[in-house]
Amino acid sequence: MTTPEIAEREGLSQAHVHKLMRLLRRGGLVKSVRGRKGGYCDQHKGVERTCVRNSDCSIRSLWIAVDQAVQRALQSTKLSDLLRSEPEMAGFIHSHPELFPLRTVS
Repeated sequence: MTTPEIAEREGLSQAHVHKLMRLLRRGGLVKSVRGRKGGYCDQHKGVERTCVRNSDCSIRSLWIAVDQAVQRALQSTKLSDLLRSEPEMAGFIHSHPELFPLRTVS
């Protein structure tokens, strides 16, 4: 597949797909073929030929939970809260686990 084909199928910009595929290629996760009929090889470790993320995606629940936690943290934080020092903010977060279920590493 070419980056324009991937972009079309995934609803992303060609520039974004090109950057992502370059990173994946450099990381050894995909192989590319140069030239007129070039693109990215469709070999993969999985058993599915197409993405199944639209019907039953196991990571979707995790992303929803993460999004809800981020939204809850942002909605409960005022700009004036950000005037605190880092230790003060860490203490504030630690003392409000109902607002900040994902705590900072200390």
